[in-house]
Amino acid sequence: MNDYEEEFVRAQLSAISEEHVEREEEKIARQHAIQQQREQREFELEMLRLESKLYKLRLETGGIRSNVRRASYAKDLKKTSSNYRISIVRAEEHVRETFPAVLMA
Repeated sequence: MNDYEEEFVRAQLSAISEEHVEREEEKIARQHAIQQQREQREFELEMLRLESKLYKLRLETGGIRSNVRRASYAKDLKKTSSNYRISIVRAEEHVRETFPAVLMA
């Protein structure tokens, strides 16, 4: 092989090697982009899961608060009702006690 042929072969090998390196770099870049997209989708899915969980917890908390309010209202109603009955009984007793005095006067 003469110098010209050797130089030609070297140039061809170099070109082939550069093309191979470029293809590998492109392949790596594509794989990297695919990996980033996958990670972004996983992140978005995790965010959706967490938002859903938060929504359920808010609903649960709202339900608990509502139950507490209802129980408190019922308790207040019982107290009010009980106080009302006591007031009526006391008023009736007062009328019974004072009625004879009113008749005598």
